[in-house]
Amino acid sequence: NKTKAMAEGESRESSLSKSWKAIEANPTDFTSWSQLLTFADEENIDEIRKAYSLFLDEFPLCYVYWRKYADHEYKNNNLDNALAIYEKAIEEIPHCVDIWVHYTAYFVEKSGKDETAIRELFERALSFVGMDFSSHPLWDKYLDFEISRNNIRSASVIYDRILQTPLEQTNSYWQRYKTFFGRYSISKLQSEQEIKELDRLNLHTEESKKEYVLRQKQRMHDITNEMVKKYRVYENEVLKVPYFHVLPLEDSQLEAWRKYLDFVEMEGDHDRVRKIYERCVIPCCNYTEFWLRYTRYLESNIETGPWTVDDVREVFYRVTRKFLKRRPDISLYFALFEEEHGEYQSVVDVYENIIKHVPGHLETLTNYISFERRSGNYEQCEKIFRRSIPTLNTENEIIFFYIQYLKLMESKSSSSQLRTIMNEASERFPGCKDLWKVYINFEKQCKDDNFVERIYGIYERIKLVHSKPSNMDETSQYRELGKEDYLDLMLNYVEFCCDYGDDVHKLRELTYEYIALQLEADRELGLKKRQREDSYYSDVPTKKQKVDEYPGYDQNAAAGYNNAQDYNAGQNAWNGYYNNSYYYQY
Repeated sequence: NKTKAMAEGESRESSLSKSWKAIEANPTDFTSWSQLLTFADEENIDEIRKAYSLFLDEFPLCYVYWRKYADHEYKNNNLDNALAIYEKAIEEIPHCVDIWVHYTAYFVEKSGKDETAIRELFERALSFVGMDFSSHPLWDKYLDFEISRNNIRSASVIYDRILQTPLEQTNSYWQRYKTFFGRYSISKLQSEQEIKELDRLNLHTEESKKEYVLRQKQRMHDITNEMVKKYRVYENEVLKVPYFHVLPLEDSQLEAWRKYLDFVEMEGDHDRVRKIYERCVIPCCNYTEFWLRYTRYLESNIETGPWTVDDVREVFYRVTRKFLKRRPDISLYFALFEEEHGEYQSVVDVYENIIKHVPGHLETLTNYISFERRSGNYEQCEKIFRRSIPTLNTENEIIFFYIQYLKLMESKSSSSQLRTIMNEASERFPGCKDLWKVYINFEKQCKDDNFVERIYGIYERIKLVHSKPSNMDETSQYRELGKEDYLDLMLNYVEFCCDYGDDVHKLRELTYEYIALQLEADRELGLKKRQREDSYYSDVPTKKQKVDEYPGYDQNAAAGYNNAQDYNAGQNAWNGYYNNSYYYQY
């Protein structure tokens, strides 16, 4: 038995270790977390704390695990820790009915606190979720608490509040209230002031007073019940999935929330609208659509409603720091919000938080640089650029980032600084045609006395790169220029020399060089085509006409004009020069 127990312990420890490694590789993998917690439940309290605290930091909306975590602490005689866990839970998800129901029950049964403390907790809970359509379990516990202590007057006040709140169980509460009301005397149910008001109405008997009060409550219930009918249409749909889950929601469920939000916004009750939004972003937490809609609603009612900029900021902070900290889209919008409100340091914090959780995210990096550019912090722009390059994952990302940086900073940084960066980029990726074009276009826009010579120098570097490939990693797709890319750049060179240069000999030589390259390319294309044709007509002999020899003339090029196909190749070379002219725009 001892050997068996040791083997089981080693197996459990091995499983726990494997689960931790899986989570380190992918901290958002809910299945790995679930397995880890299953193993951790059998470990000591320190291992339990480590597992649950990290899990709930990643998935704070999973209310069941808050309760399990608190139960572990209580079993280990740590009542204060258990209560602290529930407090942390309601800080994270204050609009979750279930967590309040468990917390209040736990507090009543195990905390040993007095009635005042317990009542304060119930009132705090109701301030968050008392208007929730399905909050009847919480109201029930509050009623049970007061009635169990024979606080009939307090229970009567709670019933009054329930009868004015549209709840799923409104009709049931009305029947229960009538039973409760008939069980006690009017002196226990009503306050002294209320009884005096009844006396002033010449209602002096117990029966007349109770009949009058019950009629008033009936009117109250009828009004509330009409509200329930309106809300139930939407609640029946959204209550199908009222909790958070990592699995995506169905389109019909998302549409149900959209319609419900449309309805309550038209109703115009700001407090209720916000409660519905808070409920919505629990099951719809992973959908930025609803978070953005929520913040837009609050922001649009700052001047006419009860909300402030800080209310909007709190929602943004919650979603970007807790629930969707690895989703850049909502954080980028938060950054724009803070920038518009002049909160420079907050914007920096938002961008740095994205970079921390999603390093190398290109849109974040370019937006961050744009922000610093708008703020006039040009040195900071280059610092962000420099430290971000190593975080990018692919060559294409790095090239894109170089190009974007040039676009963002060309009107703000000095030409020499940007030229240094473009030199660096072209040396690093000599086989990237687009990078060369951006570099050339940048120099064109400088238009100083030396820009023509500088662009000549760039084109000569391109020719050198083509003739002598880089010794960089052979796996790089940008180690050398492809033939088509080189041909395209040489066409640009000819055009530039024609448009801006003064040396006709240079133009003539470049033109000849380009035509020769185009002819060679067309011959290769034609050869490939003929090889495909020859696979069908391999027995058909080919004939070559004799070509006159002209001293100093390209024999191979001339030979090409002696049949129709190669004549077209020659025409294409000239057409490529005269008719295919364009400049690379970025």
